[in-house]
Amino acid sequence: MAAYAALVSLMNIIDAIEHHHSPPISLKKLQIQSLTKSVTFLLEFLKSYKSPYSDSDEADPLEMRIVDAAYAAEDVIESRIADKIQLRRYEATKIRRFFNFFRCHKDPIKLYQDLQNVIKEMDRIKIVAMETNTEKVVVLRDEQRTFNVSSTTGKNSCGKIVISNHVLYGIMEKLVADEPSRQVIPIVEMGGIATNKDKETISERSEEELGLELYQYLSGRSSLKFALWMQESADNVSPESSSPSKDALLEEACRKYEEATRLCPTLNDAYYNWAIAISDRAKMRGRTKEAEEFWKQATKNYEKAVQLNWNSPQALNNWGLALQELSAIVPAREKQTIVKTAIGKFRAAIQLQFDFHRAIYNLGTVLYGLAEDISRTGGHATAKEVSPEELYSQAAIYIAAAHALKPNYSVYTSALKLVRSMLPLPYLKVGYLTAPPVGNPVAPHSDWKNTQFVLNHEGLQQLSKPEDRYSSLSLSSRSVDSPTSKPVIRIYVADIVSVSACADLTLPPGAGLCIDTTHGPVYLVAESWESLDGWLDAIRLVYTIFARGKSDVLAGIIIA
Repeated sequence: MAAYAALVSLMNIIDAIEHHHSPPISLKKLQIQSLTKSVTFLLEFLKSYKSPYSDSDEADPLEMRIVDAAYAAEDVIESRIADKIQLRRYEATKIRRFFNFFRCHKDPIKLYQDLQNVIKEMDRIKIVAMETNTEKVVVLRDEQRTFNVSSTTGKNSCGKIVISNHVLYGIMEKLVADEPSRQVIPIVEMGGIATNKDKETISERSEEELGLELYQYLSGRSSLKFALWMQESADNVSPESSSPSKDALLEEACRKYEEATRLCPTLNDAYYNWAIAISDRAKMRGRTKEAEEFWKQATKNYEKAVQLNWNSPQALNNWGLALQELSAIVPAREKQTIVKTAIGKFRAAIQLQFDFHRAIYNLGTVLYGLAEDISRTGGHATAKEVSPEELYSQAAIYIAAAHALKPNYSVYTSALKLVRSMLPLPYLKVGYLTAPPVGNPVAPHSDWKNTQFVLNHEGLQQLSKPEDRYSSLSLSSRSVDSPTSKPVIRIYVADIVSVSACADLTLPPGAGLCIDTTHGPVYLVAESWESLDGWLDAIRLVYTIFARGKSDVLAGIIIA
């Protein structure tokens, strides 16, 4: 079953390259003919082949050798184009061209040599298959492979494929269904095992159903690869070209992505790249109703990609960008709701990857845009809303952090010049937090006081009196409070272990904040949950900048 599916997947790729009007790579005609001939023969052979290992614990060496060779051929082809289609996926609008230098160009001679090695192996397998019948089977045990190609596609030369958990478990169930004494031991590289609910459903499936599902998965992957090639072709279309337009290529790619997700609904990377293709089509249409529909489709596909793989900061970042673009088209009454949703996506991306400078910068720009809109329309913040001044200050924090993490990016440098004056210099952030008396974290709620705190590159410090914020206080000396001064809370960035929101009945009412340090946890309460988000991000960013060895850059921003 796996050998047949692997050969079908390879044939789909070859067919896609041969019939594509603008193929991403060029293959020698004689090599394609030879490979196609061998694959076609092996497909016919497998239809009537009866494995002598069907009733044993062992895998059929001949079938596994076919699987090895088929995936080695795919790896050769895909390694040629992998670098051309991956790094483009960081779709940060204003900085994506910075990453073009990552693209590399591999020697086509290496492609032909690797493919020739695979063809030779296919020919050897074909000879073995021709000598094989139901009475006489040539068994090849531990035979040394004579071809060697590098994999960049997630598969490797031992025939392993990455499939969804429920398909994997279904195959495992069939392997041990009639022999209770046998046990399949899961390998980490298999990607996990299905849930009990999945097991109950799968145990009722036939081998034919599982085979069909595996076939659909592999076919979906083939459609995905074809769509990626067309999308890359669209990127390379010049305005003067007489070949199909960029939009036509993207439209065709979208159809292939739709096909891939229909065949295998769990392909999160298909939804992700489909959303990128739709976004590219939307950009060609400006601020039109058609563009609005495209942006809405893109956000739905990003949402689906995140549902299938929640640990994807890039998808969350692009989702936020799509929402930001959509907010510029929709009626004014809908705009703020969409913008606030975009803010949530950027913030979620940062929480997954604290040094994700693109999402940090994009969050700064969307906050700045929101502040501009509120100021321009003369809106006034209610008790539950953030004022334009506070939004400007928040925007400046994120842009300053992005610059500190990547000081050589000219886009960040230019943006920082615009917003630096909006920071509460000489600090990164200033605001109010409710704190217990120093040294008594379990004090009665009545003893907790709402006082001003400042955050800079060295850490977080409570101010004994409000006027202190207008002078640059240094935490670096770690000096103790003088007998005449009021003790204050100081948290040095180097001592921070984690920062998180907390809900504890021992805390006063409000948005709880826990800063765990090497000396123990410190509990504070923010004025609102919106304010808490700002404190969480700011403290985490300061720590991330410190951990990356860039505190001096941040110090130069707020002190210089």
